[in-house]
Order: sequence, then C-alpha cells, then structure tokens
Amino acid sequence: MSEFISVTGNSVKVKGKLIVAGTEKSILLEAAYAVNGDSVQFRGAHEIAFTDFKIDPPTAVFGTIKTGDILTLGFETSFSPIN
Repeated sequence: MSEFISVTGNSVKVKGKLIVAGTEKSILLEAAYAVNGDSVQFRGAHEIAFTDFKIDPPTAVFGTIKTGDILTLGFETSFSPIN
C-alpha cells in the first residue's frame, strides 16, 4: 500500500503497486474488512490484463484453446498483533 484513500462502511480503498512478471503497475484496490476479536480480516479481488504486464494470455493444445486477456486476482488475509 502506498496511499490510503478511504474507509466506507466495511470497505477500505487504497492505492498500491502490483508487480507481476517483473512489470510494476499502480492500482486502486478496494477490500472488505471485518474486525474479529483482536484481528482484522481483508477480502477482495482485482482484475488485471495479462498484456498490461507484458504477458501473453495463456493457451493450451498448441494454441487451439485460448483464454481472454483478463485475470481476476482474489485475496483473503488477516492481521493480528504479536503478543
């Protein structure tokens, strides 16, 4: 995370850098969060285009089966204090 944008309800919005295959892009990321005891849990997803990161979209069976250019990256993580 490089910049905190906002908190609304149970959602947080931040700016950050995403590095895929050595290519770095700035992204705006929104995640749902929940406080559970002394931990905070985050869950979200972000779509990227393979070609934005200089990656050819995947193919199979010698190129006869092709995917699209868009990939959805999903994440779920939690943070707790160290006692």
